[in-house]
Amino acid sequence: MKSGTYDSGSDVARAYLKFDVSKFTGKDITSATMSLYNYYSATCSTSGAATQARRITSTWSSSAVTWSAQPSTTTTGVANNSGHWGYSSSCPAAYSNWNLQTIVQAWADGATNYGLQIRSADESDSTSWRRFRSANYGTSGYAPKLVVNYNSYANTSALAISPSSVNAYSGKRYVTTYTPTLSAKVTDADGSTVKGQFEITNDPSYSGETSYSYTATSASVSSGGTAKLTIPTASQLAASHLRMRVRGYDGIDYGPWSSYIYFVPNVAKPNAPTVSCATYAQDTWADKASGSVTCTLDTSSTDGQGYLWGLDDPLTKQSVYDTADGNGGDPLTISIAPNDGWHELSVKTIDSGGNISTSATDYSFGVGSDHASLQTPSDGDITARRLSLTSKGDTTYTGVTYQYRRGETDTWTNIPVGDITKTSDGTAVSTWPVTVTSGAPAPLTWNVTSSTSMPDDGSIDIRAAFTDGTTTKYSPTHTVTVDRNAGTAPSESVGPGAVNDLTGDFTLSATDASGFGLSVTRTASSRRPTAGSAAGQVAIFGPQWTSGVSAEVTDSDWAYIRKTSTSTTSVALIDADGNQTGFTATNSGGWKPEPGAEDLTLTGSLTTSFTLKDDQGTTTTFAKVSPSATTWQVYTTSLPVADNSTTKVVSESPTGSTLARPKYVIAPTTAVSADSCQTAIDAAVALGHDYFDNTSTNSGCRVLQFVYATSTTAAGTTFGDYTGQVQQIN
Repeated sequence: MKSGTYDSGSDVARAYLKFDVSKFTGKDITSATMSLYNYYSATCSTSGAATQARRITSTWSSSAVTWSAQPSTTTTGVANNSGHWGYSSSCPAAYSNWNLQTIVQAWADGATNYGLQIRSADESDSTSWRRFRSANYGTSGYAPKLVVNYNSYANTSALAISPSSVNAYSGKRYVTTYTPTLSAKVTDADGSTVKGQFEITNDPSYSGETSYSYTATSASVSSGGTAKLTIPTASQLAASHLRMRVRGYDGIDYGPWSSYIYFVPNVAKPNAPTVSCATYAQDTWADKASGSVTCTLDTSSTDGQGYLWGLDDPLTKQSVYDTADGNGGDPLTISIAPNDGWHELSVKTIDSGGNISTSATDYSFGVGSDHASLQTPSDGDITARRLSLTSKGDTTYTGVTYQYRRGETDTWTNIPVGDITKTSDGTAVSTWPVTVTSGAPAPLTWNVTSSTSMPDDGSIDIRAAFTDGTTTKYSPTHTVTVDRNAGTAPSESVGPGAVNDLTGDFTLSATDASGFGLSVTRTASSRRPTAGSAAGQVAIFGPQWTSGVSAEVTDSDWAYIRKTSTSTTSVALIDADGNQTGFTATNSGGWKPEPGAEDLTLTGSLTTSFTLKDDQGTTTTFAKVSPSATTWQVYTTSLPVADNSTTKVVSESPTGSTLARPKYVIAPTTAVSADSCQTAIDAAVALGHDYFDNTSTNSGCRVLQFVYATSTTAAGTTFGDYTGQVQQIN
């Protein structure tokens, strides 16, 4: 490449070259040096005209450029070099350097890179003649060079202010404190640590508001981290419409400002609402409406956007909003359809910023012609020992008696007064009814698990019977479950077993045998040390162990059914761990499950057998081992559609006993039906044989056999058999 003149301008040379600078787009250029290898100059003197590097501003082609067809250039950022190299040994060939920071910055900022023009500052000065090596020079190491130092601008994203929320109906963002936390994700392509500079100013769309301005910078965070800044009390927000933006700072450059986030401080909590309901006036009783009734919710707060509410639910989980503009504190309506009883409608106000009133408005009213309500226990409650008894009635009532029954076919009975104490001081109640004052008796506690009241677990109905001295009126019935074992309570693993967090019961379970998708298990309980000797059952592993059989194919582990009342009104379904699910007889001849077990349907009667179905369609049948037996053992379990899915349990009564114990368990198989295996077992037993001795009959059956010891060989510390208990499982 050549530039300048050697004959006072008769012959003039200019050179053109171009570097790829695409990688510097959007960068801050801190330095840029172009180096050209100057292998010949007209002189060693540096007092003559300088050689210039100018930025080209139009297109050109190396094959088409001529003296008369040159691209345009600009002197903005022109770089000069006065060095002369290669004339003699006094100034041997060397690189000449130009400072191109301004030119490269222009390219980084978006100016089109058309390249550079190399020329003399005075094209009539004969000392300006120079020759440079181009990229086409055959020997490597002499090509033109452009060395650029740059810094990437820090970027921001995810600008946020908290606590805040966007009103879904007005679209405005509301900040619920005057000292919020500002945050943004900050990144730097060079991997430097980054700070976030936050700026808050007034929204120019609103005039006449309190002026506010705040700018501050966060602490440094790693690139990709979140910069945070909490506004101090001394600089707290003004109650004005504001806007916020952020930019990153890497210690060298500030990045571009983000777009604005607009917001309004809304800090004060709204006032509690007023409530009124058609048909049901506050603190009074009324007959039940034929359908839903409308309640109107209103507030004196001018920025209310809606209400949280709950009927007999102080957590107010339901909501209603002003969908027009989410502001203004306008009255809104809800519909409720309460059942008979005393109710409380709890309501809180929500303002435009999402603030919730500190207190709720509790609107109480009674429904039902009897003007009577059982407040506690609630319908569906479960207790392991005691129940709270509270109620609400008409102000004309003078006394109340609490009654219970085991299902709708049972007779209502007064709760034994000896099991009742006053909740306030634990003193005894001497007689029914107890005094009612202004419609409410004193809270009572029922020791429901006493032998007088409930000798057995299960579900019971409870009601309050109010009297005015002449007539008796009844509250709606609540059904609760008595479960001394608190089987639904949480538990913690301790050593090889688990401890019930409510009762302290320690349970230990083990699997004695498994095969063919069947498992034989046992469970011991510290609170039920004789669980293995439950009514109607042989303690096949000893009195401490409850035994059971689980079928993997049907996911069934039911063991038996037993009666739980002296009459015919209730039964319990027992599983392999000894836990029970209660059922009570209905007037229609069916069985009602305890609260929470609605996925189970039980049919049958105490005089025949029972069939249980769950909501997955699994069917389990129960039958007595003999007419005199007191329990109904699991007999079969099967899936609703699958063939050969039936598991059969063949039980027996030891000689001279009405107790039941398992003898065989027939697993499902595609080779032969459970009924065929059952027939083979019955035939072998009828002939006085052990089925396992008849291997030629009904090949393919999958059977577990329980073998019981006929004598006791265990003594002292010596292990051995025990009469009537499992000796082995084949």
